[in-house]
Amino acid sequence: MMTTFQTRAPPPAHGYPPRPNGPMVQNQQPPGPPIDDIEHWFIQPAPNNRMVLALECGIISEVSWSLNRLLRLSASDRFSIGLFPTLPDLLCRWPEWYLEHYKDEDSLLFSPTPEYNINRRLALNSLLVLKNAAIGDEGALVEAKNPRIRALIFKIMKEFQTPNDLTLELLLSAMDIFRYTVQKWPAAPAKEQIETLVRIVGHSNDRAILISGWYGLHNLLDTFTTMVLVTPDSEALNAAIRALPVHIDQVLTAAALEYILAHVSHPSLAKAFLHHPAMPQVLRVLAHQLLHDQTKIIENVTTMLGAPPKTAIAQNNAIWMLELSREELDELSTLTEPSRVTKWMQQVFEVSPNAEMTQVDFWNLYKGAFAMYGLDNMLPATDLIKLVTTIFPQASAMVLPGANGKPPKFVIRGLERRRAAADNRTKCQWNRWGCQEPTFASPSLLYAHVKSHTILTPTTKCLWGSCTHESATPALFEAHLLTHLPVQIHGTRHPGQSDDLIVPLHAETYAGTPTIRPALPPPQQAMVFQKAIEDPPSTSFSTLLIMRILYRTSFVQAEVVMKTDGDHFGFPGVEQPVGEGEMEMAGGIVLEDLGFDSIEGQRRGKAAFKAIAGMLSGVHIHDAAIEAWIDEMLDSIKTLPSSL
Repeated sequence: MMTTFQTRAPPPAHGYPPRPNGPMVQNQQPPGPPIDDIEHWFIQPAPNNRMVLALECGIISEVSWSLNRLLRLSASDRFSIGLFPTLPDLLCRWPEWYLEHYKDEDSLLFSPTPEYNINRRLALNSLLVLKNAAIGDEGALVEAKNPRIRALIFKIMKEFQTPNDLTLELLLSAMDIFRYTVQKWPAAPAKEQIETLVRIVGHSNDRAILISGWYGLHNLLDTFTTMVLVTPDSEALNAAIRALPVHIDQVLTAAALEYILAHVSHPSLAKAFLHHPAMPQVLRVLAHQLLHDQTKIIENVTTMLGAPPKTAIAQNNAIWMLELSREELDELSTLTEPSRVTKWMQQVFEVSPNAEMTQVDFWNLYKGAFAMYGLDNMLPATDLIKLVTTIFPQASAMVLPGANGKPPKFVIRGLERRRAAADNRTKCQWNRWGCQEPTFASPSLLYAHVKSHTILTPTTKCLWGSCTHESATPALFEAHLLTHLPVQIHGTRHPGQSDDLIVPLHAETYAGTPTIRPALPPPQQAMVFQKAIEDPPSTSFSTLLIMRILYRTSFVQAEVVMKTDGDHFGFPGVEQPVGEGEMEMAGGIVLEDLGFDSIEGQRRGKAAFKAIAGMLSGVHIHDAAIEAWIDEMLDSIKTLPSSL
C-alpha cells in the first residue's frame, strides 16, 4: 500500500494565507500574523526589542539574523537608530573585532576559517547598517555624537589606507559614514585623522573611494570654515584636478568639483591656489566643462533685423511683365463678361503676399487690353475691383490713408503681374502687332525701326500692341516709346543678381532720376545667435562658483566690511582689510594667508583668466543673474593690459 505525501505550498510574499477559490464565506478566519522580517514590534523602542537582544546575546546565528533584518529596515524610512540607545555601540562590536584579528597569522598564511569569514561578514553588515542609518539627518546626528563610532571610522581608515579585496568594502563603508555624519560632529577631527583621509583619496584609483572621499572632505571643509584643515598642496586636491577632464563621468566630475569648491572657498586656500602650478590648466578645463554642459541646452535663435524690403520688378532683357499676344487677346474677346475678365486675370496676374498695385493701374491694364474691342462690352470699374477678390481670395482691395496731407490711395494688395521670359522683347509690335518685321538683334536696332514708323506716319497716339496712350507733345511721345523697349544690358548678368529692385517702403514708384529717389531702407539681415533654453546641470553651477571665487581673488582687492564690536560702541563700523602676512582672529581660530605673495598670485590669476576669455565668451546661462557673472569676468578681462 502506497502512502501519498502532501506538501504544503510556501506562504505568499505578503505573509497572509492565500485567498480561497470558492465563494466568499461570511464568517472568515482573521488573517494570521505577517511573515518573519516585517513584524511591527521589530521597530518598537522597547527594552526587549528582539533585534537588539539578539545582538547583545552574542550568539552567531542570532546576531546574523538580527543584522539581516536591520539591513532591510535601515534602508527604509520606518527605521530610526535613535530609538535604540544601545544599538550604535552594539553595531561597533564586530568591526572592532575585525580590526583586532584581521592580522592573525592563520588568516594570513592559510585560507581563512569559516568562523573568521562569518565574523568578517558580520563586521561588514554592521557597518552597512550604520551607513544606511546615517543617510537621514536624525540618524546622522545620533552617530555623530557617538565617540565610539567616530573613533571606529578613523581606525578603519588608518588600518586600511591601501585596501585589498578583503578590506576595500570596510574602508568604503567607513568613509561613507564619515561623509554623512561629519556635518553633525561637535568638533573637527584631529589633524592626523584628516591627513589620513587626504592620503587615502590622493593615492587611490578606486572610483567609489574617490567619490566618497571628496564628498566627505567637502562636507568637512564646508562645516568647519574657521580653520585651515588641509594644506594648499593637498593630495586630494591634486587627485581632483586630475579627474576634472573626465567630463563623460558626471558623478566623478561632480564630486571632484564639489571638493575643489570647498577647498577654494577658504580665502587663504584660494590665494594659495593661484600659485598652484596647474591653476591655468584648471581654469581652462573649467571653461571647457561649462561648454560641455551646455551642448544639450543650447538652441540657435534667428532674428531678422530691419523691415522686409519692398521690391519692384527690374526691367531687363531676361525677365519682363507678361503681355498677352494679339492672338491670345482675340481669343479672349470672343467671351462675354465676366468670363472674359476672369480668364484674363488668371493669365496675367498671380498672388504675391507682399505685392501691391493701385486700382487705377489695374483698371488701365484691363482697359488697354480690351478697349479696341469696344468699350460697351467692358465691366465698370467698381464691378471689376469687386471681381478681383472673388477670383483671388488672397488679394484684397483697400484704401490707404494719405501721408502728409496727400489724398488716400486705393490699392489692391496681394496681387501682381506675372513675369515671363523676354525672348520676343525685341520684336516690333507697332500698328497693333501688325508689323511683320522679324525679331531684332538688340534694343537699339528695335528703337531705330520704331522711329522709322513714327517718321513715316507722324502721330502722338501710341500704336504699340494694346497701348492706347496719347501724348501731348512729340517729345513726350518719344519718351513714352522708350517704356515699351527693353533696357540695353551689357554683358551677362551675375547668377546671384535678383530680378527685383529694392524700393523705399512708402514710395509709389521707382523714380528714374537717381537724385530724386528717396533713401533706401537698410537691407534685412538674419542674425543667428545661441541661447540657453534651460538651466545647466549642477556641475556647471559648481564650476561657475569656483571660477567666480578665483576671479574675485585675482581681480577684486580686499573689501572693507561692516563690523559690530566694542570699539564702535556697538554700532556697525568699518573694519580695515587684513594686510599681507597679517593674521586675523575669528572665533578663537587663527586664519592666515599661508605665506603666499598676494600680488604675484593676482598677476597669475589675471593672466590665466585672460587666456580663457575666448572660451568664456561662448558660455550661455539661462539664469540672467548668473549670466551677469560671466559678463563681469569678461568686462574685467578687457581692461587688462596686453603685456600681462
